[in-house]
Amino acid sequence: MVGMFSMPLAWGFRTGGYIRILAGVAIFPVRLKNFILRGGLLLSSAYVGGLAWMSGIHFYEAWQSNEVYVGVLDWSVAWSWIWVPAGLALLTVRLILMAFGPANELTISNNESS
Repeated sequence: MVGMFSMPLAWGFRTGGYIRILAGVAIFPVRLKNFILRGGLLLSSAYVGGLAWMSGIHFYEAWQSNEVYVGVLDWSVAWSWIWVPAGLALLTVRLILMAFGPANELTISNNESS
């Protein structure tokens, strides 16, 4: 279940599945608008990268201590938590690629405006 939500984060961002508020940015010239959007993407990538790092530490600690849910079957906790840092790491890479990518990906395309 966790993998179903965290692994497609980068794909969802790439295909426009996010909320972007451009009301304040729309009044600026194109170069300044691109600079602001790229800065926001870099700040977002730092935040999401920090989340990936911290969740990776949590996974590693659970893996090292061999945490299990005890029931009819002993279920390893760590392997169900690996998907969070993996999905967030992919989203971090996508944000960085978009921040340093072409400027036309930063603006609203015809597909997103409808």
